[in-house]
Amino acid sequence: FIYILWHLYYLDKYPLPDMDDAWLTEPVWRLFKGKGYSSEMFKGVYGLEKSDVYHGRLYSIFHFPILIGGLSLYLARLSSLLSGFLLLFLTYLLAKELFNKQKALVSVIVLSLSQLFIILSHKVRQDMALCVFFVLVIYIFLKAVNKKSNILFFITGLLSSLAIDIHLNGVILLILIFILFIFFLIRGEYKRTILLNGSVYCIIGVIIGIFFWIYTHILIDPETFFIQWYSIVLRDFKPTLFKQINFLLVIKKIFFGWILSYWNTSYHRGMFEWMIIVLGIILSMFNRENFRGKKYIYLIIFTILITLPIFSHIPWNYFFFIYPFVSILIADTIFWFREKYKILELIPNLFFFIAILVNMLPISIRYSKVNYKNYVKKIKNFLQEEILFGDVPIWFEYEDKFYPHFSYYEYKKFTGKKLYDFLKEREVKYLVLAQEEFKITVEKFRPYFEDFLYIKKELIGEVEDSFFGGKFSYCPLHSSHITQIYKIIY
Repeated sequence: FIYILWHLYYLDKYPLPDMDDAWLTEPVWRLFKGKGYSSEMFKGVYGLEKSDVYHGRLYSIFHFPILIGGLSLYLARLSSLLSGFLLLFLTYLLAKELFNKQKALVSVIVLSLSQLFIILSHKVRQDMALCVFFVLVIYIFLKAVNKKSNILFFITGLLSSLAIDIHLNGVILLILIFILFIFFLIRGEYKRTILLNGSVYCIIGVIIGIFFWIYTHILIDPETFFIQWYSIVLRDFKPTLFKQINFLLVIKKIFFGWILSYWNTSYHRGMFEWMIIVLGIILSMFNRENFRGKKYIYLIIFTILITLPIFSHIPWNYFFFIYPFVSILIADTIFWFREKYKILELIPNLFFFIAILVNMLPISIRYSKVNYKNYVKKIKNFLQEEILFGDVPIWFEYEDKFYPHFSYYEYKKFTGKKLYDFLKEREVKYLVLAQEEFKITVEKFRPYFEDFLYIKKELIGEVEDSFFGGKFSYCPLHSSHITQIYKIIY
């Protein structure tokens, strides 16, 4: 109960909101308002103002809190938190299916205390929802095999293909189910006729799910789809699959990308979690007990890690897909240590205490005073209903009257027009810019933002805040940040 209250209190405090929260909520919110699954903030870019056919509609199901309670950062993030709690429940069911209730409970505790779980259950992203599909499909598949149920095989195929509608990384789940079928056939633990019949029903489910994806993404507007597919998927987020595939390069990308991602997320705390994961996987291999259940887990983890860099540019959050399965291995290792070395009976309590100390306590201390609503209120003292452009996460209060700086970055790539044209077309009257962050943006993307320096503008106000207005990250280093508000002079 205390754990749930902690999450509810820090939901809109940690991590600090960024543009992901806004631009992944906007199409869902516009759909709920009857404006179609589209994006006003990216108007004039790849046809996103007409229809966002890159992202899937099924993701909207997880956002029922804003449908019921209205638009807010808190309710938008609540969808991820509820998905996280569902993931914990499914992880418990899967671990119980493979081992027992005790290990299942410890698996849930390990997963719930991980840093990535805390971060992704507090962010508006598809990662948590997609991870729910990963664990749910694997659980249903194992049930289908054990119960020899063609209906469950069909559901396995249907859900594994529908996962692509949550995020394109869902294609990994299709590959994973195919490999599990092959694995079971080779092992010969079950009758081939059961698996072959089940595979037919699974394929039927996959075909239906893929047709749903083709209809909702391509057939409703083929021209817009292919513009977004070539401009976003094949250019901006070009995965290794569409480049030259080099197996050694893939291995190198996994290893060094994994380490760097954990270091960049929160430095020593991230590396502590990385070491726990690596040790958990390695030590579990020395325990030959219950190996039948663990071999499925090893195969799942290996398949995800190998396919991720092929189908994705693997930012740090995608590693979360292996977390439920690694948590099960860690739980099994903890019980093995307790049985093998009686002196280490307190190791679970010690592990959980260190995890709380490393992950939850620093967040509780550092972010307890974050107040998003107060920050927006200070900006609204200067600006009420005006159309704005900026790099601060205030879309939830201004909705269609706020354009993020990232939208211009994509706009210029698509049209070649300058920032002045972008602002004038949208009748933007004011700029709201984080003093530190925008300087970094201008330097990092100088070809796109250098003309900002020549726009005539008048500074009309500054907002000081201990958290907002700085460089958005998971561990801000400064105690005070300035947000500058300019009036544009056309």
